[in-house]
Amino acid sequence: MLGDASDLVMDREYIVKTLADLVRINSVNPSLVNGAPGEAEIGEYIAAALRLMGLTVEVVEVEPGRVNVIDVRDVAVAMIRAAERGRVGERYLVGNWNTTQKELNELISEVVGVRPPLFPVPFSLAQWGTKAGEWLFSSMLGRPPLLPGFFVEVMAHMQHYDCSKAQRELDYPRRSIEGAIQDAVGWFRANGYLEKSA
Repeated sequence: MLGDASDLVMDREYIVKTLADLVRINSVNPSLVNGAPGEAEIGEYIAAALRLMGLTVEVVEVEPGRVNVIDVRDVAVAMIRAAERGRVGERYLVGNWNTTQKELNELISEVVGVRPPLFPVPFSLAQWGTKAGEWLFSSMLGRPPLLPGFFVEVMAHMQHYDCSKAQRELDYPRRSIEGAIQDAVGWFRANGYLEKSA
C-alpha cells in the first residue's frame, strides 16, 4: 500500500535526467509552417493564461507577404543531421531565404518563363475564391480543385525566421532557391503537371 505524498522523496536532478532520457526529441521545423484559422485567437488565449501565471509573454503578429523558403532536399539533410548530432530537447527552425511573396513569385515566373502577377490579390478575395472553387470543383465537376483553400490559408501565416541556430549546429546545405525551383519545374514537366512549353 502506498503512503501519502509526504513519504515520497524525489531528487530533482534524477527526475530531470529521467524525463530527458524518456523524451529524447529533437524537433526539426521547416520554415514553411502551416497555420490555421483561429491561430491568433488561440495564441492570445494561451498568452493570457501564461500572464495569469506571472510569466512575461510577447505575442508577435505575422506580417503579411513575408516568407522563408528552403529546398526540400536541404530539409531532409537537416532532419538526418538533427538525429545524428542535434541536442536533446532542442528545436531547430530549418530555413534558407527570407524574402517576400512578391520576390518569390517573380523568381518562379522567371524560371517558368511567364510574367509575374501584376498586383497582389487581397487575402479575403483569395480566400473567398478558393472556397468557391473548391465547391464548384467538388459539387459540379466531381474532382479536386485546381487551388485548394488551405494553400491560401497557409500564405496568411508565413513569416521570416532566424534559422541561425539550426544552420550553426546542424550545418545543413542551403542550395540556391532558383535551382530548387528549376528542379521542381523540371519534375512537374516530366510528370505531366506542366506543359513542356510552359
